[in-house]
Amino acid sequence: MLKPIPAIFFWLLLTGQGLSVGADDGKAFIRGVQLQQSGDLTGARDAYQAALRENPRRIEVLSNLGQVCDQMGEFDQAVRYYRKSLQISPAQTNVRLNLGLLLFKIQHFPEAEKELSLVTIDRPEDQRARHVFALCLLKLNRLDAGIAQMETVHRAQPANLMAIYTLGSAYLSGNQISKAEELIKTTLSLVDTAESHLIQGAFRFAKEEFFDAVDELEKAIQRNPQLPSAHSQLGALYFMLNDWTRSMKNCEAELKINPNDFTATALLAWIYRSTSRLEEADRLIDKALRLKPDDFGALFQKADMAKKKGDIDESVRLLEQVISRRPDYFPARVLLAQLYFRLNRKDKAEEQMVLIKQLEGKQKRMGMDQVKRPEEGR
Repeated sequence: MLKPIPAIFFWLLLTGQGLSVGADDGKAFIRGVQLQQSGDLTGARDAYQAALRENPRRIEVLSNLGQVCDQMGEFDQAVRYYRKSLQISPAQTNVRLNLGLLLFKIQHFPEAEKELSLVTIDRPEDQRARHVFALCLLKLNRLDAGIAQMETVHRAQPANLMAIYTLGSAYLSGNQISKAEELIKTTLSLVDTAESHLIQGAFRFAKEEFFDAVDELEKAIQRNPQLPSAHSQLGALYFMLNDWTRSMKNCEAELKINPNDFTATALLAWIYRSTSRLEEADRLIDKALRLKPDDFGALFQKADMAKKKGDIDESVRLLEQVISRRPDYFPARVLLAQLYFRLNRKDKAEEQMVLIKQLEGKQKRMGMDQVKRPEEGR
C-alpha cells in the first residue's frame, strides 16, 4: 500500500506552489494526513471527508481517502474515491496501481486487468504491478498472455520466489509440462518451501506420477497446513486413487481455508452424493455451479440429483446440456440413455447406445476401463 504523501508537500501546495485551496479544507487535509500517519484511520477518514466537502475535486484528498477506506475494509468506497480521482486526473499512475491492486483483492479481475495493464505501460519497470497483472490474466483464463507477463517478471527478478511459484503454476495450468519441468529442476527442486512442494506435486500429478505427487503435496501441507489449494489437490489425488476417506478429509480441510475452492467443492459434492449425504451434496453442487456456471461435471451432478428427486425431465434437460458442451463425457451419456429408456424415448436411447459403444471402443484403445452399460443400471 502506498504511504500518504508527506504533509510538507501539501504545505507547498497551500503556499501557492501547487493547487489553490481554501484555508479550511487545507487544515482538514493536513489533519487527515497526520491522523493517517499515526494510524488513526477513522479520524483520518473524517478529516479527509471534511476537506472534500470544501473542495470535492481535490485529487490528493480523494486518493488518500481511497487508501484509508481500503485499509478499513470499506472497499466499495475506496474504489469510488480512486475512480473519482482518476476521472479528474487520469495520469496518476500510483492511484491507478492502488485501484488495480484493490480490484484484484476483491476479485474483480476484468476491471483489475484493465487498470494494471495501463500501469505496466506507464511504468514497465514495476514488476509488482506486472506480477498482479499476470495473475489477473491467469484468473481470466488468458494463459498464454499471463505466462508471457510472468516470464518478463522472472527475467527481471530471477530470485523472486513468488514469481517462480506463479510461473510454475501457470506452466502447469497451460499444460506446458517441459517448461514447468525445467523451472523445477533449475529453481524449485532447490527450495524446501511449502509452495515449491505444491508446484512439484502438481507437476507429478500432471505427469500421472500419482504416488510421487501425494508425497510432494503431503510435504507442502506439513510445511504449511494453511497453504491454499494444497489440500484441494491432495483431495483430488486421493479421489483418483479411490481413497475417498482421505479425499473427503482433505477437501473439507481446503474449504475451511478457502471456502470458494471449486475443486474441493465439486469433489466433496460427488463424495457426499455417492454416500447418500444428499442434502449436503445438493448445497455443494449449487455452490459449485455458482463458482463455475458452465462446468460440465457440476452440471452432471445437478442432473443426477434431479433424478434422485424424481424430476426426470429436469435431469434430461441438464444432461443434454452436458453432452452439448462435452460430447465425450461418458457418465452423462450413460445416465441419459437410462433416462431415455425410462421415458420410452427408444430412438433417443438407442442413439445414445451407439455413441456409448463408440466411446467404449475409443477407451479400450486408450487402455481405459470399460464403464457399466446403461441397461445394467436401470
